[in-house]
Amino acid sequence: MNRSRPTSLAATVTLLLLVGISGCTEADRATGPDTHLPTTDPPTTGFEARGGEGWTTHEEELDFLAALEAGSSRVRLTQLDSSVEGRPIHLARVGIPTPPSDAQIALGRSLLVIGVQHGNEPAGREMALQLLRDLAWTDDPTLVDYLRDVTLLVIPSANPDGREANSRTNAHGVDTNRDHLRLVTQEARAMARVLRDFTPEIVVDAHERPGGTSPEMELLWPRNLNVHGPVRDLSREMVEDFLFPDLEAAGWSTGLFGPNPGAPGDENEHILRNAAGLRHSLALLTETAGQRPPAERVEAQMETMRSVIRFHRERADAIREAVTTAPVAKALAGAGRSEPFFLRGADNDPPAPAQRLDPPPCGYLLHVDAAGLLARQLEWLPLRSETAGAEGRFIPMDQPLMTVVPLLADARARGPVVEALPLTSAAACADPGSVEPPEPPPWTGPAQHVADFGATATDGSPEGWSMHWRESDWRAEGPPPFVRHRVGSTSGRRALAWDLPGEEGIIHGEVEVFAVVRVQEPMAETRFQLALHLSGEAGSENAFYLDARADGTVRLNRYQGGTFGTLASAPLPFALDAGAWYAVVLRYRDHLLSGKIWPEGESEPEGWQVEAVSTLFGSGRVGLAHFSPGAVNDWGWVSVGTGGEAAPRRP
Repeated sequence: MNRSRPTSLAATVTLLLLVGISGCTEADRATGPDTHLPTTDPPTTGFEARGGEGWTTHEEELDFLAALEAGSSRVRLTQLDSSVEGRPIHLARVGIPTPPSDAQIALGRSLLVIGVQHGNEPAGREMALQLLRDLAWTDDPTLVDYLRDVTLLVIPSANPDGREANSRTNAHGVDTNRDHLRLVTQEARAMARVLRDFTPEIVVDAHERPGGTSPEMELLWPRNLNVHGPVRDLSREMVEDFLFPDLEAAGWSTGLFGPNPGAPGDENEHILRNAAGLRHSLALLTETAGQRPPAERVEAQMETMRSVIRFHRERADAIREAVTTAPVAKALAGAGRSEPFFLRGADNDPPAPAQRLDPPPCGYLLHVDAAGLLARQLEWLPLRSETAGAEGRFIPMDQPLMTVVPLLADARARGPVVEALPLTSAAACADPGSVEPPEPPPWTGPAQHVADFGATATDGSPEGWSMHWRESDWRAEGPPPFVRHRVGSTSGRRALAWDLPGEEGIIHGEVEVFAVVRVQEPMAETRFQLALHLSGEAGSENAFYLDARADGTVRLNRYQGGTFGTLASAPLPFALDAGAWYAVVLRYRDHLLSGKIWPEGESEPEGWQVEAVSTLFGSGRVGLAHFSPGAVNDWGWVSVGTGGEAAPRRP
């Protein structure tokens, strides 16, 4: 289809209906729209410089942002955080004559645009960079008035490591757009900080459908039923009454993202589109068709933003009223228990009765020792908690973000962070401290354990260890003492689990395992496996484990209900030779798995060779494992540190 499309934000907005609301004073207006125009030429992105033949690189983005801030007094740039691999995650502010202070932005009106949460969806990032530049250099009177009243906030690259690797996930293999409630990743916490500190009126989350061809742009609003009604309704109005007509008038084909009940267009509270709505911002998901030409995809994102700004101007009063009354309305509803709460259910997919709390509890009680599980949410959302008796913490529903409390704390929710006790009786609600809190999680305390196999009889099964999943040939040998594992002729996962003190050797929470291993001939494709948080039976094995492979990689893997998956992998800086001893470390801390291998006798590497985040398991045993028929491993030393302690290294 041939189209005639505007190529800059200013060119289009002059064609739109220019009836809006501005908060600037007459004195501000008297300065005129051109007073604060930059005197330098606007910079171009790498994508623009190459005519759309190649996305802007990370280094070009940094140079571009620096040029924006140096060339226009309308731009202020700060670093929110760093990515897993150390790349900066920036927040840019655009305002006229200059961006307000952060305190003023928090009290005023703002629009937040987020690019490239998924690193293999780059068009939104290009849009974000171009939008920053266009508004920083615009002399369009309508846009100048808009920026006197509204601060544009932009996170161009929310997942810079993923963009660098052209990967959907961050460098830990986590989809950040499924982490906006747990907040495990620093990338999600960076976005949460902006939502918390600035409470933007509208949040735009720019994505692409990598395999999509038609329609050219799909859009969606927050569908979670716990979003304040006017906030959700206005988000939907933005899509249906503004964006769809404007895009179609400009020649773009449009559609809803995930229009049918169920994923991916559902109510999932971990997705930013819904998470922002639950935090009382209007929200928009944009999804360009990833199989279309790059320049078209970027322009479709730009056209969408032109319409968003038109909507923001023309519906300013209604938007402001909705986002400012939402926190009060939700806190009052939580205090009076006057509205049902939905553990599931979207505005196009009503929940089953069992997924509806009506009336909802007045709050959730947990043991003080479990309160740390919600430390991130208490800080970054933020949530309020109260002391309840000598051993309890109470998270009440009479607070603005009651919209997420049951989702975090109710055992019946999709993915609660902690399972707390819902309080429903009048007496308990009046005095939460009168109720005995649930037992705290059985976290394993600080301790260190060492097994050097010196007390185990030669040619006998190692004492203090138990075969797990399947029987296998484990024998203590030496001198010097070690345990040899000869995998039999039949395949199948098998492990030797350490019978550590306590509950059947189970470790809850943080744990680090150190081992010294020798790979013997015949060398299997998988050289060895060092496991933690292992549980389950043969055929339904659960574990995290580190292994080394014949292709020269070190991997972090998991078994979940018997299903294998690789969480992360990296090349080893050396080859594993038969007959040589190697030191191995695997650590689990706050959902972060870390591993490294080095030749024994050499200095331990300072950093980790491979890392991944997973919330699958928090408890289980530690052990040595393998599955390849005929494989032979020797284990000369194993140690464990729990509760934050390091595993002792072999002297």
